[in-house]
Amino acid sequence: MRVIDLSGKIKKGIWLYGDVYPEFHPRRIQVAKNTYFCDVFDGFSSHTGTYLETTAHFNGYEGNPLLQDIDIKELVDIPCYVIHLDPLRFGRPNSPISAADLKQAAGGADFAPNSAILFSCGWENWDSGDFLDDSPYLTRSAIQWLLSWEPKIIGSDIPAWQGPAEEDVFEIFSKHNSLLLAPLVNLKDAPISGGRLTVLTPNLTDTCCAPARAVLTAEE
Repeated sequence: MRVIDLSGKIKKGIWLYGDVYPEFHPRRIQVAKNTYFCDVFDGFSSHTGTYLETTAHFNGYEGNPLLQDIDIKELVDIPCYVIHLDPLRFGRPNSPISAADLKQAAGGADFAPNSAILFSCGWENWDSGDFLDDSPYLTRSAIQWLLSWEPKIIGSDIPAWQGPAEEDVFEIFSKHNSLLLAPLVNLKDAPISGGRLTVLTPNLTDTCCAPARAVLTAEE
């Protein structure tokens, strides 16, 4: 069995979603002299690294689902499909991704409801200072097409899903019940179909989002 780690590494200097987020600073402390070492993670936010997010991030917490409302069984061993876009075209800075692009890359495949639909465009710049600002992004038609399959989770290797001219991508997403998982790594190694996705977060309460460890398993 193949096991593919889809979560990016969290370390000092990791990219941020703008100045409103604190910089991540891990520091080591001693609980007792010469013994019992541990680490404190200053600046660790719900959007540090790869994260899982509900629509409450956009709609507000009142009356909307939070991570604590999701049964953990719904996040384990999910049927998973991966759409592989051409990295030479879509792995370039600020590349728009349309529904037509996704359809062509999917090759006419059908996706079962409540599955995970991930798409890879070859954006492998996790350690780059331009990882966020130069990210490819979805057009309105692309997010509508993805959500039309009623997936449990949608995810990708891009950190910025909404481009400067596509101001309602997240508004469209917020009207559905899907979860968002991003940004991911190693998607280029993932099979198109037949994989199973497991996504686990810390058991936090009263939050719409948290860093996640996402693992895809597939037969050899």
